[in-house]
Amino acid sequence: MKRTAGLWAAVSSLALVTACSPDRRDPPEPVEAPSPGEGAVTGVSIAYDCESGKSLSVIYAKDRTAALTYEGESYRLRPVSSGSGARYAGPGLEWWSANRDGREEGRLSRLDAEGRPQGIELERCVRKGQPLTPASNPQSMAKAPACAGPQLALEIEQSDAGAGNRGMILSLRNAGTETCSITGYPGVTLMNEEGRPVVSVRADPWMQGDPAEPPHPVELAAGGKAYFDIGWNVVPHESEGETRCPVTEGLRVTAPGDTAPLTQQTEMTVCGGRIKVGQVRATENPTPAN
Repeated sequence: MKRTAGLWAAVSSLALVTACSPDRRDPPEPVEAPSPGEGAVTGVSIAYDCESGKSLSVIYAKDRTAALTYEGESYRLRPVSSGSGARYAGPGLEWWSANRDGREEGRLSRLDAEGRPQGIELERCVRKGQPLTPASNPQSMAKAPACAGPQLALEIEQSDAGAGNRGMILSLRNAGTETCSITGYPGVTLMNEEGRPVVSVRADPWMQGDPAEPPHPVELAAGGKAYFDIGWNVVPHESEGETRCPVTEGLRVTAPGDTAPLTQQTEMTVCGGRIKVGQVRATENPTPAN
């Protein structure tokens, strides 16, 4: 097996926004607005300008929901988990915003009837008064739709060992026919021999690269791959009362911002109750630190 160069490097924060041509699809049917008896939504209201020339507004309410207005229609969205930024979803619609390069960017996209991404972006926007294209990095927003679990395949590329530490490079391959993009940290869960989550082991972000350098979307053509690292320790933490470490039989991975699971069988002995998970990148081996 090859040695993994720079597998134990230090981490960066990230933000995620992907986008594509906004006027190719009609928006979904609006959800029913609250009745007058329920009262108006109150909170912080922010207006956004979109690349299509249209505008939308979002009220970020105190109950953590978001009331989005687009083309004269209202949508009430609930908060959902994300690898970065703030993500909201409702019947047929998703709004995902994040701060990047001093700008607040957002993506409006369609969900299917089960609440899963369809890879259809309706709009890509920035907060009103901010430039649509960042001067420092014109390519900071991905042009391809976000990759969804059903179009991805999980593969183990490399593994490494040394001084009680273990590391592995995995890839997410675009097994579909359309280009898609990935930005951020995959979700990783360890599984036992019965295929159930090992709840005693948690996954934490693995700080890699220059903290001052924001991550970039990785665009995957059909057959293309994005890579990420996982790392763990195999020495019992006896000072914490650990004398035996759980042996796991597989990995369950979700792409950043997605919920469809990808699985891979591999035996791992994990001590200390955690593994580290790095963000996706375009190359198999990390770029060596300067």
